[in-house]
Amino acid sequence: MVRDNKEHDPRSTLGECSVPHVDYYGEITKKLEQGIGQTLYDFFLTKVRHLAHPCLMGYGMYGKRILHDLLATGNHVDCVCDNNWQALVSAGAPIPVLSVEQAVAESGPECVFVITTPQYALPMAKQLLELGIPFQHILAFDMAVTAEYHAQLPHQDIAEVVSLMHQAAGQPYPAIQDPVTYNEHIMHDMIQLPQPKLFTLLADKLRVRDWVAERIGGQYLVPLVGAWASVDNVPFESLPKRCVLKANHGSGWNIIVNEEHPLDIAGAKAKLGTWLHTNFAYLQYEMQYRDIPPRIICEEYLDNGEDIYDYKVFCFHGRPQYVMFLCNRQKGLEMAFYDLEWHKMPFVYSYLMYQGKVPRPARLTEMLNLSEKLAQGLAQVRVDWYIPSDGSLRFGEMTLTSCAGHADWRPAEWDRKLGEMMDRCVFESTRGGAYFCVDSQLEIWGASREAA
Repeated sequence: MVRDNKEHDPRSTLGECSVPHVDYYGEITKKLEQGIGQTLYDFFLTKVRHLAHPCLMGYGMYGKRILHDLLATGNHVDCVCDNNWQALVSAGAPIPVLSVEQAVAESGPECVFVITTPQYALPMAKQLLELGIPFQHILAFDMAVTAEYHAQLPHQDIAEVVSLMHQAAGQPYPAIQDPVTYNEHIMHDMIQLPQPKLFTLLADKLRVRDWVAERIGGQYLVPLVGAWASVDNVPFESLPKRCVLKANHGSGWNIIVNEEHPLDIAGAKAKLGTWLHTNFAYLQYEMQYRDIPPRIICEEYLDNGEDIYDYKVFCFHGRPQYVMFLCNRQKGLEMAFYDLEWHKMPFVYSYLMYQGKVPRPARLTEMLNLSEKLAQGLAQVRVDWYIPSDGSLRFGEMTLTSCAGHADWRPAEWDRKLGEMMDRCVFESTRGGAYFCVDSQLEIWGASREAA
């Protein structure tokens, strides 16, 4: 699974925190197979069986198994290719193993290249793109297939799989159905979606721009270069030399383009194409992403020297409570939490606490006021901001499910303390009317009462 540099990537750490005598990854696999009724491998093999002219790329463990299983059921295979083809010529393959270049040269217009090796899916896709194979003629055993497989799980089984994922991240078994801690509330809400249409709108990095502009003004948005529904429509050659390419329907899917990291067009096409074909919701069951129409977007580059500072405002029931500061992305991400008066708090999650002194942002009051406007009607949300070197204040995104509920809060007591804030009812509003909580959802009582 490919992830790009972001404030936190809990998906990349699942399973790294080992718990004695319990194979949570094995338990996750078992639960998925029981609920879906087949293995991930069989799911992918079924997709390959439907191809009229497959060419298998990669003749390692998976490639050999896929070829064997296809031939065993009478399926046609156009060819097998591998970058190490010379060493495999004498390996006794049922059909000749070609070089990738030869396979591409001999492939017909209906041929689909099947990348059989999950860990090399992106570089192999890039290689095929460089050789002129369109993305539509590439089928990879990658995270897009994994997400499609996860989507087959019955809804009633999702909470159990997410609970096992939480344990695989080194956390205790969660009470998702009766949440107490912050993580438990996040997992509950990302599965149940208390406000489905609003959650989907806020998670969409393209559509949310209009929503933000209507509430606080378009001057806070990072300037948009363009948005496209297909990799083929992106004018890569004419993009700015400094920009950020991203997908609107996921988290952490960013390609930074600048002097140190010039645009690799084939590599970008491989990543962006994979992202467009992946329903991010089903990687960790963050269901607010499920119904977002996938788009590639390009934003202007925000300059802040070697590091750009993130300020993420944690809001509960429409009120800012804490600001998370992030820095040192290139050397090793560090964070620090501050209260609204800019006093440092004694907790962090998943990363080391930054020990340096962080100056109070000159635009802190403005940032908090704007965050409050954007957070109205939500029991919990994290409003993300950037302050680049020109001193401007730029909206980043509305984060509804921080770390997919797998944050490693340190000290652990803060997981519970923040969870208590999500249960707290707030009985006054800057918009008038009173707020009350129903099943951890915030409703605008005053407005609905007047409308009635």
